[in-house]
Amino acid sequence: KAEKGIYKDIKAIDKSRYKSTSALSKENLKYANKIFAEQDRMVDYIKKGNEKIEKNFESLDNAVEKIEENYPGAFNYSKKGYLKEEVLKVWADSIKMQKDSLIKVRDDFAKLRDKTNFNALLSNVEFMRSLMIAQIEMVKENNYRVDDYILEVDTLIGIAGAHSVMLFADSLKLELIGKRTNLFLRNANNYVRKARTDFKEKETNNELSDPAAYEEYMNAQLLEILEIVEDINRNSLKFQLAVLDVFKSYRTPKEVVKLMEEIVELKEEKYDYISEYIDADHERNQRLITIMDEKSREWKVMYAPPKK
Repeated sequence: KAEKGIYKDIKAIDKSRYKSTSALSKENLKYANKIFAEQDRMVDYIKKGNEKIEKNFESLDNAVEKIEENYPGAFNYSKKGYLKEEVLKVWADSIKMQKDSLIKVRDDFAKLRDKTNFNALLSNVEFMRSLMIAQIEMVKENNYRVDDYILEVDTLIGIAGAHSVMLFADSLKLELIGKRTNLFLRNANNYVRKARTDFKEKETNNELSDPAAYEEYMNAQLLEILEIVEDINRNSLKFQLAVLDVFKSYRTPKEVVKLMEEIVELKEEKYDYISEYIDADHERNQRLITIMDEKSREWKVMYAPPKK
C-alpha cells in the first residue's frame, strides 16, 4: 500500500510539472510565432512608408515651386514694416502653432530613434534564442534535477516574448513616419488659403491696400514649414531604410520558432520517458515486494520454532 501511494504521488507530481512547463512552452511558442509574423508585417509596413515618403518629396517640391512662381519674395524673406499686426496676428499665430508642432515632431523622432526600441526588440529576440538553446540542453537531461531551472527559463522566455509582442503593437511604429506630419502641413496650407480669402475681403472693405504683401508673409511662413517637413521625411527615410535592411535579412525570429517547437516536443518526450521509468520502477518494486512476501512466508515456515 505504501509503495502504491508513493507511486501515485510521484505520478501526480510529474504530471503537474509537465502540465505547467508544457503550458508555458505552448504560450511561448505563440509569442515566437507572433514575433515571426509581425516581422513580415513590419517589413511591409516600412516599405509602404518609404513609398509614401518618396511621394511626399514630390509633393513638397511641387509646393515649393508653386510658392516660387507666385510669391518669389517669400524666399529670403524680410517682413515689411507696414504690415498691420492686427490683420496678421490670428493667421500668424495659427500657422506658428503648426510650425511649432512640426518642430516637436522632428525633435521627438530624434529622441525616440536615438534610443530606438528596434534595438530592444533585437536584444529580446536574441535573448530568447540563447535561453531556448540552454533549455533544450536542460530538457535533454531527462531528470528532475533541472526542472526548477527549466520552469525559470520558461518564465524568462515568456517575459521577453511578451515584451517583444508589445513593442510591435505600440512602440516601434511611433519611430516611423505616420500621419501627424502631413496633418500639421495640411493645417498650415488651410490657414494660408483662408488667410488669402480674409485679406481679399479686407481689401474689398478698404481695411488694407496690399493683400499680396500679406499673402507673401504667410507663404514665407509656409516655406519654413515645408523645409521642416522635408527634413522630417529625409530623416525618416534614412532611419527606415536602415531598419528595413536589418529586418529583411533577420533570421533569428524564424529560428526561435523552430527552437520553441523543438522544446515542446522534447518536453513531451521527457514526460513520456520519465513516466515509463516511474512505471517500470514501480513494477520492479511491486515484484520485489511480492518476492519478499513469498520469501517471508517461506522463512516463517522454515524458521518457525519447533512445536512442543
